[in-house]
Amino acid sequence: MLKLLIQKCTRNNRKAQNELYHIYAPTMLSVCLRYTNSKEEAEEVLMNGFVKVFSKIDSYTAVGNFEGWMRRIFIREALNYRKKSKKENTISIKYDTDYKHNLVLWALTFMVNTI
Repeated sequence: MLKLLIQKCTRNNRKAQNELYHIYAPTMLSVCLRYTNSKEEAEEVLMNGFVKVFSKIDSYTAVGNFEGWMRRIFIREALNYRKKSKKENTISIKYDTDYKHNLVLWALTFMVNTI
């Protein structure tokens, strides 16, 4: 049954992809929740993970467990999401810090010039 479903997914059969999604989405969402900070982030990782699964499903060699193969994809997606989010937060904090620093310098300059 699973082997046939995977074969159909390799041929981009939308019905088969939908069925595979409904079978594995709850389990993979649990995996994503372990690596993210919120349900919304986990759902985003879940969607990105399934896009990756369906685009790479033809590389699944049927050696080993299919769920394990998928799990590795979702873990990598979650870790990449965390890395990307961390980088974006760092840029935001740096900008905010620079802005506050410049505001303080401007205020000091203004005070010195008015005395």
